[in-house]
Formats: sequence, C-alpha cells, structure tokens
Amino acid sequence: MGETSGGVDSELRLEILGGARLSGAGVSVDRLERKTAALLAYVALEKDATRARVASLLWPDAAPATARNNLAQVIARVKKLAGRAVVRGKDALSLDRVSVDVAELELNVQRGQVTARGRLAHEQLLASYDLTDCAELSEWLDWRRDQLRRTLLRALELESRRLEAERDFAGAIERVEEALGLDRWAEVTYRRLMRLHADRGDRAEALRVWRACCTMHSVVEGLAPSRETRSLAVQLGLLS
Repeated sequence: MGETSGGVDSELRLEILGGARLSGAGVSVDRLERKTAALLAYVALEKDATRARVASLLWPDAAPATARNNLAQVIARVKKLAGRAVVRGKDALSLDRVSVDVAELELNVQRGQVTARGRLAHEQLLASYDLTDCAELSEWLDWRRDQLRRTLLRALELESRRLEAERDFAGAIERVEEALGLDRWAEVTYRRLMRLHADRGDRAEALRVWRACCTMHSVVEGLAPSRETRSLAVQLGLLS
C-alpha cells in the first residue's frame, strides 16, 4: 500500500468504488486498511453513524467498552494519516471536509446530472473487502451495494436517453450494454437495446440481442420472452 501523510488542512477525497482510497494535499492511501475503510464508508453514507453503533458493527464480539476503544484508535490513526481530524463528533459521527465518490454519484443521479462511464458501471462498493466476520456490517454492505447498483442503472439509463435524443446511437448503445452487464436478467433492457440497434439501422445486431434474450429466458426460466418483447421483435422484423 503506497501512502504518504500530510498536514494541510484541506478537503480530502474518499473513493470507495472499486476499493477504498483516501487522497488530498499531502495524503495518498491507495488501499485503506479493512476496518478503516468500513468506518469511513459507513460514516460517509449513513445518517445513524453514532460511536456506539459503528463500534458494535466493526467489533460485534467485543465488549462495548473494548469496541469503543478500538474505534477511537482507528479514528486516531486516520487523523494521524491525514494530518488533521477526519472523523468528528462526540456521539454522532461525520466526516469533516471529505468528498465521497458514491455520495456525489447518488446526488448527481437525483439531479439528473450524471455521466456514468464504463469504469463506474462495473465497480463495487468496497470491492475486495471481506467483512463476513462482522455479520451485520456485511449485511449492510450487501444492501448498500445493491442500492449502488440501482443508482448506476439509473445513471446509465439517464445518459443513454440523453445520447439517444442527440442521435448518438453508438453512445446510447454502449450505456445500455453496460446496464445489461449490471443486470443480465432485465428484459426491458434487452428491448431497449433491440430498438436502439434497429433505429441505428443495424438489423443484425438487433437480431443478436433478440436471440440473447431468448437464450437468457431459456436458461433461467425455461420460458420464452414476454409478449411485449415478442411484439417488439415482430415490429422490428426480427420475428415473423
């Protein structure tokens, strides 16, 4: 893990998509220690981040006093690393002057201002971190990862529709294919991709997507695509 610590009292950047990285003026940590990463991610994304709550999540088998002491030590290590206090609060915890990639992405999607490029669509919250020894925290992480996946799907949908409106069919198709990579079983996404290829004048690709949709249904459910999807295939001249 490459890292440097600094003492400049300025905003830091926490990136928790695809791992956990902390950076800023004089600070660079490419991979945060496991519980440090979990602490910063939880405090960044949850409103109920009290000391007692976070301590019990990170050290579920420890006595409350021991867990709180462990938490205080982690917070102190982060402060030493950054050269200033990062996690603040006597009871309710919050991050001080730290921008967070996931929080920004979610806010931008809510505002309809998003550019979800390829890397984001395949990154996972705290990827490669194993927190299964902290059962409740691991459940939270699974839930938050699913929420993030939904956010990314929404971001990709917004951008693909913007690109389609600009007649950039290649760009729109790329975003929809990224969405399909996140949710391979979403039949509505297959329909959208079929239509985009057809609008672009590429019947062969539209036919390929239709066949992929049929294969998906056959493998997963042993059924044919829905009536709506079959109707679209007929409309596009993919099915007689």
